[in-house]
Amino acid sequence: MPRRGAPDLGRLKCQTASVFVWTTITQGDVLLAPRPLDADVSRPRPVGWSNQRNQFWDHLAHSKHLKHYVDLRQALTDYAAHLAQEIDSRSTA
Repeated sequence: MPRRGAPDLGRLKCQTASVFVWTTITQGDVLLAPRPLDADVSRPRPVGWSNQRNQFWDHLAHSKHLKHYVDLRQALTDYAAHLAQEIDSRSTA
């Protein structure tokens, strides 16, 4: 359950997971990954967005002890491998 008054970071977490998958598939730099939520100037970012984004990314990319992030990283890595296989099979057909 989110803390009272805590911002809803669901969209942020989805974008960060998307960035993780993008960087895994392309082996690209995280700073070059598309971030549609950051680019959308029509919607204000929640308070604390940038701090939470950096913390979430750090846990997702580097945590070895927080089971939630380790499991999430593995699931996203498996998904990225599946997507890469799909992309490769379609581009050679």
